[in-house]
Amino acid sequence: MYYGRLSIKYSIVSPLINNMGGYPGNRYVTKFDGVNDYLQLGHATNLEFSQAHITNIGFTITGWIWLAGLGLENQSMPWVNIGRENTSNYYGIQCNLSLGRPQVSVMGLNSGSAGGGGNNRRTCKTNTALTRNIWNHVAWVVKGFSPTDFASNTKIYVNGVSQALTFTGLNANLTMNYSGDSFIGMNGNSSPGYIIPSTLGDITVHAKELSASVISNVYASNNDGIDWMVPVGAYTAADALTLKSWWQMGTPTGPATSPVIFDEQWLLTGTGHNATMVNMTSSDFSPAGLWG
Repeated sequence: MYYGRLSIKYSIVSPLINNMGGYPGNRYVTKFDGVNDYLQLGHATNLEFSQAHITNIGFTITGWIWLAGLGLENQSMPWVNIGRENTSNYYGIQCNLSLGRPQVSVMGLNSGSAGGGGNNRRTCKTNTALTRNIWNHVAWVVKGFSPTDFASNTKIYVNGVSQALTFTGLNANLTMNYSGDSFIGMNGNSSPGYIIPSTLGDITVHAKELSASVISNVYASNNDGIDWMVPVGAYTAADALTLKSWWQMGTPTGPATSPVIFDEQWLLTGTGHNATMVNMTSSDFSPAGLWG
């Protein structure tokens, strides 16, 4: 069990802190081959936010991505998939890339019926694709479930900047629903389903909408040792308490491990969801250094 974080003192620093107890200074990142590499999270029920929660409180999912080369984004590439397993029907929450553009969908039943069409999801995506061959920080912030609230309040930030968005599938009869396990790097459509060809690092899930100031602070920090469990600057104690999962894509003490990428919440509190590597080895890890 790792206890180094418990000794960290609160401080007021902006951007977010660049000093994590027990951490040597380099983040690790994980490379996905785009063929059959993905991470299995199991049945992540505490990440399956209810429709009422999304309506009133919202959620935020963040992460870093290196998207290399040309022509690798010609399909819907999954990043974080919560509650959709081995089905062509739409369920759960999915953050992905659509033609290289960050996209988020909340999905479920259309008037009580499952399906795989536009009436079974609400979706928004950025109007601009990510720049390739650099580290990009992406944050999906969703609060509001009705067609009007979803369109008005959903935000996607790229490198600390809120993006212009396009909304689709605003069916008033949609109800939130989940089915099965959760994944990183795989969309749950089939086994293995669409796989993301990229390198990913430091993925978090918060059970609230984080502010624009927090998101911009994270990007400005280049993720150099940020401790998501310690409030600092714009990131308040109330924000930190809503952290549900945090995968550093390596262990908190530096060396990455295989076949598990630990959830920091599980290491500290016993809750959370460690990520089991599927078709991956320790050679898929590498130190990231400064990002952004």
